[in-house]
Amino acid sequence: MMRTAICLFSLLAFTACTAETPEESGTGGAAQGAMEQAQEAADTVANRTIATPEVHDAKCGCKIEGIGRCGNYVMLGDEWTAIEWSELGHMEWCAKGEAGAKVEIAGAMDGDKFVATSYREVE
Repeated sequence: MMRTAICLFSLLAFTACTAETPEESGTGGAAQGAMEQAQEAADTVANRTIATPEVHDAKCGCKIEGIGRCGNYVMLGDEWTAIEWSELGHMEWCAKGEAGAKVEIAGAMDGDKFVATSYREVE
């Protein structure tokens, strides 16, 4: 009985030491990569800060599928985001139609809106 217990314990210890880690088996690396990609996607717009002014497309929300009501929106990454700037009217780009405008902006996300610290229309 004692000999059987020692053999089983030795076998258990041996198999525990030789088991593949998730990285070695290839499953852990994929899971880690997927988690990193999800975090990067969440950070793309939600935590976006633009310190140096960049040019972005801008449109009135009434011309954007899925929004359908007037408001000022800029394209950040691959999504339309509401923009706040004290000198913008409520329908700043409405008259420009589907073409919209090009704007140079800097600022940061605050909740679901981009709060501009600098703004100028370039087209």
